[in-house]
Amino acid sequence: MVSGQVYNPAAITYAPGRNAGWYLHRAGGATELGNQKNIFVVRADGSVIGSGSGLFHGNVLSTVLQPGDTVVVPDKIMGASKLQTLLATGQLASSLAVAVTVLKTAGL
Repeated sequence: MVSGQVYNPAAITYAPGRNAGWYLHRAGGATELGNQKNIFVVRADGSVIGSGSGLFHGNVLSTVLQPGDTVVVPDKIMGASKLQTLLATGQLASSLAVAVTVLKTAGL
């Protein structure tokens, strides 16, 4: 299986000796919304092979798959856009200006 943020999530027939990258390619590859740095493989026995970090961790896409394994491309975490940040800052400034005006009018 290849699932998650790929162009064609599908069950692909097992091919001996093929790696996760080969299966990912057969599913059309990761979409723009896919987090390619955190792709992982779930083995048929439930164990997980992740991308890991550090000098001695290999690329998960080079992992040779076994029957029943699943390649998963997780979603990217989308941050706030610059426009959203600018609008939120403007709203905060406007609220502060109104509060200051109310305090001045009340004589505080």
